[in-house]
Amino acid sequence: GRYQQIVLICVSLLFCPAGYVIVSLPFLELEPEFQCLSEDGGPQHYTKCTQNQFCNSDNRRIETHGVNSLVTEFELYCDDRMLVGLCGTMLFVGAMTGMLTFPRLADYLGRKPIVSVMIPLIPIVTLLLHFPTSIYQVLALICIVGLLGTAGVLAFIWGTECFAMKYRHFVGTSVNTAFAVIELIPPIY
Repeated sequence: GRYQQIVLICVSLLFCPAGYVIVSLPFLELEPEFQCLSEDGGPQHYTKCTQNQFCNSDNRRIETHGVNSLVTEFELYCDDRMLVGLCGTMLFVGAMTGMLTFPRLADYLGRKPIVSVMIPLIPIVTLLLHFPTSIYQVLALICIVGLLGTAGVLAFIWGTECFAMKYRHFVGTSVNTAFAVIELIPPIY
């Protein structure tokens, strides 16, 4: 019926923003090309150099080739390199926290209330990731996406329980197809 269709759409949409963030992480962590001023005795020009040479040089620049990332946005070239790797880690910290919290909470409160709160929160948090003012905001938001993304498992279970047994395979395939389509967007973009 109509209720089941709405549930299917909402559950499919819940997976999309979290999938977008997961697939985008490698692109968000891209490092630019480091260039140092050449000191070979000839005319001065910039040449490609290692990150260590770049960090130890006073005459340096970066070449992004039109691709901005967290590294270039927050200038995480030398001193704050650990924060770049922490972005991926925070997603898993959030996911682990969610997996330890939400299933038990769903057993106590029910799946529907938990999922009903998560469905609007994930797109909001994902949208906020596009307008950070500090790397620490990015880390917190990525952790929250990981946390909320685990509610997708509860949403998937809740969504399939709303359908008759003969439609459950269709629901599972539809939700995972939506997730797969979203995973294709960042590499194309």
